[in-house]
Amino acid sequence: MEEYDISFICSNCDVEIIATDAYAGMDITCPECGVMLKVPIPGLAEGVILGEFELIHRVGMGGMGEVWKAKQETLNRIVALKILLPKLSGNELFVKRFLEEANMAGRLEHPNIITAYSAGCIANFHFLATSFVDGVELNTRLRIDNFIPEREALKIVKAVANALNYAWNEHRMIHRDVKPSNIMLDRHGIPRLMDFGISKIIDAETDINPEREICGTAEYISPEQADISGNIDFRTDIYSLGITTFHLISGMVPFRGKSITETLEMQKTTPF
Repeated sequence: MEEYDISFICSNCDVEIIATDAYAGMDITCPECGVMLKVPIPGLAEGVILGEFELIHRVGMGGMGEVWKAKQETLNRIVALKILLPKLSGNELFVKRFLEEANMAGRLEHPNIITAYSAGCIANFHFLATSFVDGVELNTRLRIDNFIPEREALKIVKAVANALNYAWNEHRMIHRDVKPSNIMLDRHGIPRLMDFGISKIIDAETDINPEREICGTAEYISPEQADISGNIDFRTDIYSLGITTFHLISGMVPFRGKSITETLEMQKTTPF
């Protein structure tokens, strides 16, 4: 095991796969069955204790890291623990931004927004602890049902709109990545908006947005986001929520090119 750092089991064929830690969070193909898999973060496993958190089981993996259902022992509650990939934890500028944005998210208290509890670093793992929602993401519903009945879809959209209105009016905060995969329905059917992690505080006294990189998802991004020279405010979330509404009811997105660049151009120039 000196040459390799990560050993895990293929969820499809149960064969053991060994990869270097440089591949953590990346997609690889199982050499046995050919299924695409994400390489897990080394050192994380069920039962592992990270400070006051005990890992229960992994609930998701993405481009930034892993999400674990965990127990916060000090408060005896279940949380969602988002843990950054090692390659991102080693980037001081990214970590600074991550912690600053976690602090922003901690200001939000709304029934339709996932609550952020704490953020920090334990044993070289940078994390964000949020409320754990037992439910289903809207993109999962769409994969199963193709679309959502209009009455239910509009009820969901109204709740998300109320959450976005609160974030802007009370905190001058925008989400910048409103889409079905960032909206979860809890077991009571209540919508909860996730991942304010790329949102930005907009100074109420200025039009200037200091960030110039594109944040968001091409199929839902607003024209002013796609044009990085554009000014960003609450209207960008309204646009993305409109695209999301279209997707929920119709089962498709209005703009999808052959590449991300083409999709962004369609957002900027194609009538909707």
